[in-house]
Amino acid sequence: MTATNRPSWAQRNKWGLILLLPALVLALAAASSRVQLFWWGADLHQPISGTQGRPLVLTDTFHAPEGYFKRSVEVTLQGVSPGQAPLTSLGKPVDTPSGSKWVSVALHIKADPKSPLSVCQVALRDGQGRQADYDPTLLGMGTLRSSPCVPEDHPGPSGMSAEEQAEAETEGPRPAEYDIDVPMLVADRFEAKHVLFWLNPPKYLKISVR
Repeated sequence: MTATNRPSWAQRNKWGLILLLPALVLALAAASSRVQLFWWGADLHQPISGTQGRPLVLTDTFHAPEGYFKRSVEVTLQGVSPGQAPLTSLGKPVDTPSGSKWVSVALHIKADPKSPLSVCQVALRDGQGRQADYDPTLLGMGTLRSSPCVPEDHPGPSGMSAEEQAEAETEGPRPAEYDIDVPMLVADRFEAKHVLFWLNPPKYLKISVR
C-alpha cells in the first residue's frame, strides 16, 4: 500500500495566508488613523492671529456636568520683557537654573466673572518653532500660580455648578477685566516671537510680539 503525502498546514491555508497580510495592513492603518485623529483634536491647530497691543477674542464651548456652556475671553498682549525670579514662601528669589532666564508676559484680560478660566494656558514660541509652556509645577507646588492667567486671590469659579459659583462669590468675584504678569522660564538665547493663549484645543490665540 502506498502512503499518501498529506499537504502541509501552509499549503492547506495558502489563500488564507495570502489574504491575511492585506487585512493586517488595513487594520494597522485604521488604528493609526484613529490615533492621529485623537491627537489632532487634542493639539493646537486653529490659530486666531493678532499682534501685541490689539485685543483678540477667544470663544469656545465646554462641557460640564451641568451641560454645555459657551465662554469668551478677550486678551491683549501688553508686552514681553525681562522678568524677575519668583519668590519662595520665605520671600527669597528662587534659584534660576544655569543657562536660563525669566521673562514676564504682561496680559490684559477681559471676561465674564462667572466664566471658569483657570484652565487657561500660556506659552511662548520663538522663530524656530520652539515652545516654552507655563508650568506651575516647575519649581514645586506653591511657588508659581496654579493658573497663569487668573488672579491668585480671586480666580473666579472652577466650574458651572451652583456650589462652585457660590464659592467664587464668597471668596470675591474675579474682576471683569484686569492686568496680569505671567513669569516664564526660558533658555538664555530664547527670543519670543509669539505668545500663545488657549482654553481648550484646537483653537488658540497666536499673538505676535513687537
